[in-house]
Amino acid sequence: VAVAPPAPPPRPAPAPIAARSTPGIVSIRSATSLGTGFVVRDDGWIATNLHVIAGARTLLVTFHDGRELPVLDVVAADEARDLALVRVGAKGLATLALGDSDAVRAGDPIVAIGHPLGLEDTVSNGLVSAVSVLDPALTVLQISAPIAPGSSGGPIFSDQGDVIGV
Repeated sequence: VAVAPPAPPPRPAPAPIAARSTPGIVSIRSATSLGTGFVVRDDGWIATNLHVIAGARTLLVTFHDGRELPVLDVVAADEARDLALVRVGAKGLATLALGDSDAVRAGDPIVAIGHPLGLEDTVSNGLVSAVSVLDPALTVLQISAPIAPGSSGGPIFSDQGDVIGV
């Protein structure tokens, strides 16, 4: 008699991922731009897309609890990957767990959270449509989740609830 293998553990749905993650997701705005970011270190480091902050003289970060803090400096920027790390003066911030983006495959489910058009914590889900290696140092994910202006810089989550992309 064959015994069926045990069922895999259930994957979190978008709602629990969003509920757990939104304290670590922020809005970033300047006089001319609006985007999203997420906390990667509890001492104020926030990841976003470089185009969200490019050219801005001052940047203001708004947290889930309504607190607003100015960006003190740009810690790192990578134009080829359109990524930036900025720093605010805060401690004890809620951080998001980073996943293994190298393990992502076409067809994997994802959840995207952002602040399109200034709306907070908009959740959309979809799939990884393609994983494209543009060169050995740059891999991009094409996703089917809708992303609207203002969501740039927001986290893309695996179905485990870990950040696998921006």
